[in-house]
Amino acid sequence: MNHFDEAVCLLYLEGQLEPPRARDVAEHAGKCAQCHALLHALERESRMLAAALTEESDPMPARL
Repeated sequence: MNHFDEAVCLLYLEGQLEPPRARDVAEHAGKCAQCHALLHALERESRMLAAALTEESDPMPARL
C-alpha cells in the first residue's frame, strides 16, 4: 500500500490538491489507519499553530 507523505497531506488539508488527487487521499485515509492518524495529527498541529499566531500578545510597554 502506498502511503502519502506529509507534504501531500498538508496540501490536502489546505485544499490545494487537484480534485482527483484529493479524492485519492481521502479514499486512502478512509482505509488506512496510519494515513488517517497522520492527517489528524497534521490538522491538529495546524490548528494549534494558527491559534498561536493569532493570539493577542501583551501590549509593549511605552518605555523599556
